[in-house]
Amino acid sequence: MRFLGTILIGVSWIVLLITSLGGIAAGWLYYGYSKLDCHPMFAKSDAACSVLSTWASEHVMIAGRALMPYRGVLTSEQDILLLSALCAVGTALLIQAVHRVLVRRRKRRLGVFSDVKGFRPIDLSVDS
Repeated sequence: MRFLGTILIGVSWIVLLITSLGGIAAGWLYYGYSKLDCHPMFAKSDAACSVLSTWASEHVMIAGRALMPYRGVLTSEQDILLLSALCAVGTALLIQAVHRVLVRRRKRRLGVFSDVKGFRPIDLSVDS
């Protein structure tokens, strides 16, 4: 059972990591899409574009070519894809929250010995 919990926590960390990296990539691609007139193929000779804008616009073109075969699925099934992504992130956050509550509960109950595997405190609350 402990192995299954470890697997769930690991998968939830992976989902949260992919979500954060995907957000950063989406922001970068949005920036590149807004600077698409800085791409060497579309830029005019008098355009004042920085290297960063040029790189971002090139990355938008690369991502566009990579996503082009899936264009039909991404547009027709957008609501299902968004719902499944939100459910995955929500489940990962719920797993992390439950794990954090259980760790705090164990630390409060066992004190300084909470990290010792198999440790059970002596129950002195039994009336004799």
